[in-house]
Amino acid sequence: MDPLPPLPPGYRVRWMRPEDAAHAAALSRASFDLPWAEEHFQYEVRNPLSRAWVVEEMANGQVVGFLILWLVADQAEIATVAIAAEHRRRGLARHLVARAVREACAQGARQIDLEVRVDNHAAIALYRALGFREAGRRRGYYQTAQGPTDALRMQRSCS
Repeated sequence: MDPLPPLPPGYRVRWMRPEDAAHAAALSRASFDLPWAEEHFQYEVRNPLSRAWVVEEMANGQVVGFLILWLVADQAEIATVAIAAEHRRRGLARHLVARAVREACAQGARQIDLEVRVDNHAAIALYRALGFREAGRRRGYYQTAQGPTDALRMQRSCS
């Protein structure tokens, strides 16, 4: 199994707790046109088929990122991931996604899937660097202020 990319100093990753849901929802609102509500994150924290992590800035305990992984039988899906804009380009998303891949594979998944907006070039490059490959396209999957936008389906195997 590949080693986890290092976290930069001053951050830690931990399991999401119920009290993190409001922070995750606020970050989702700041990151996405169709954000998840606080109730979505509350559900995922309690869902036995989900793995939910947050990135916390250690100096102030602020949640600056999250990732939700769904794990059902031998299939896994990265449902959502976000890093606060002012904390991007530091390796936090790379660490979270690599951690999710490691967890999914360790729990018996054969494959990990995700969708990403076709115009999110930074995320696509990150996923490719972590072994994900294009597996198709979902036309008009994302509803944005500019209108429907396609999603790129990506996947990687655990083998």
